[in-house]
Amino acid sequence: MRAVNVLEAELDGVRIQELNDFEFQSPLFTYWLPADNIIGISGGPLTSPSVADGFFIMLRPLSVGQHTLHFRGGFPGFVIDTTYHLNIVR
Repeated sequence: MRAVNVLEAELDGVRIQELNDFEFQSPLFTYWLPADNIIGISGGPLTSPSVADGFFIMLRPLSVGQHTLHFRGGFPGFVIDTTYHLNIVR
Protein backbone atom coordinates (compact mmCIF):
# COMPACT_ATOMS: atom_id res chain seq x y z
CA MET A 1 0.00 0.00 0.00
CA ARG A 2 3.03 2.27 0.25
CA ALA A 3 2.95 2.81 -3.53
CA VAL A 4 -0.51 4.43 -3.37
CA ASN A 5 -0.20 7.99 -4.68
CA VAL A 6 -3.89 8.72 -5.36
CA LEU A 7 -6.28 8.52 -2.41
CA GLU A 8 -9.44 10.64 -2.41
CA ALA A 9 -13.01 10.26 -1.19
CA GLU A 10 -15.98 12.55 -0.85
CA LEU A 11 -19.56 12.23 0.29
CA ASP A 12 -22.09 14.65 -1.20
CA GLY A 13 -19.26 16.87 -2.41
CA VAL A 14 -17.54 17.05 0.99
CA ARG A 15 -14.02 15.67 1.01
CA ILE A 16 -13.28 12.95 3.58
CA GLN A 17 -10.03 13.92 5.29
CA GLU A 18 -7.06 11.91 6.56
CA LEU A 19 -7.73 8.80 4.45
CA ASN A 20 -4.30 7.41 5.26
CA ASP A 21 -5.62 6.84 8.78
CA PHE A 22 -8.07 4.28 7.36
CA GLU A 23 -5.56 1.72 6.12
CA PHE A 24 -6.22 -1.76 7.44
CA GLN A 25 -4.36 -5.04 7.03
CA SER A 26 -6.11 -8.28 7.92
CA PRO A 27 -4.53 -11.16 9.77
CA LEU A 28 -3.28 -14.03 7.64
CA PHE A 29 -6.12 -16.15 6.28
CA THR A 30 -6.48 -18.97 3.75
CA TYR A 31 -8.96 -18.80 0.90
CA TRP A 32 -10.25 -21.66 -1.22
CA LEU A 33 -10.98 -21.51 -4.97
CA PRO A 34 -13.00 -24.27 -6.68
CA ALA A 35 -11.86 -25.59 -10.05
CA ASP A 36 -14.53 -23.51 -11.87
CA ASN A 37 -13.68 -20.28 -10.02
CA ILE A 38 -14.82 -16.84 -11.17
CA ILE A 39 -11.23 -15.59 -11.34
CA GLY A 40 -10.43 -18.12 -14.08
CA ILE A 41 -7.39 -19.66 -12.41
CA SER A 42 -6.98 -23.21 -13.64
CA GLY A 43 -5.69 -26.20 -11.70
CA GLY A 44 -8.22 -25.90 -8.87
CA PRO A 45 -9.32 -26.49 -6.33
CA LEU A 46 -6.68 -24.20 -4.85
CA THR A 47 -5.97 -22.74 -1.43
CA SER A 48 -3.62 -19.90 -0.66
CA PRO A 49 -2.48 -18.08 2.45
CA SER A 50 -3.40 -14.42 1.94
CA VAL A 51 -3.67 -11.00 3.52
CA ALA A 52 -6.10 -8.22 2.62
CA ASP A 53 -4.71 -4.69 2.75
CA GLY A 54 -6.50 -1.51 1.79
CA PHE A 55 -8.21 1.69 2.83
CA PHE A 56 -11.66 1.27 4.37
CA ILE A 57 -14.04 3.90 5.70
CA MET A 58 -17.19 3.52 7.73
CA LEU A 59 -19.92 6.14 7.43
CA ARG A 60 -22.50 7.19 9.96
CA PRO A 61 -26.02 6.25 8.86
CA LEU A 62 -27.02 8.56 6.03
CA SER A 63 -30.22 10.59 6.04
CA VAL A 64 -33.15 9.52 3.89
CA GLY A 65 -32.72 10.72 0.31
CA GLN A 66 -30.11 10.83 -2.41
CA HIS A 67 -26.38 10.78 -1.67
CA THR A 68 -23.25 10.52 -3.80
CA LEU A 69 -20.12 8.71 -2.65
CA HIS A 70 -17.10 9.18 -4.90
CA PHE A 71 -13.63 7.79 -4.45
CA ARG A 72 -10.36 7.51 -6.37
CA GLY A 73 -7.38 5.46 -5.45
CA GLY A 74 -4.35 4.06 -7.16
CA PHE A 75 -0.66 3.89 -7.75
CA PRO A 76 1.48 4.71 -10.80
CA GLY A 77 -0.09 3.03 -13.84
CA PHE A 78 -3.40 2.04 -12.16
CA VAL A 79 -6.24 4.18 -10.77
CA ILE A 80 -9.77 3.23 -9.72
CA ASP A 81 -12.34 6.02 -9.98
CA THR A 82 -15.79 5.03 -8.70
CA THR A 83 -19.00 6.86 -7.94
CA TYR A 84 -21.94 5.39 -6.04
CA HIS A 85 -25.36 7.03 -6.27
CA LEU A 86 -27.16 6.01 -3.10
CA ASN A 87 -30.86 6.23 -2.43
CA ILE A 88 -31.48 5.90 1.30
CA VAL A 89 -35.02 4.89 2.24
CA ARG A 90 -36.57 4.52 5.64
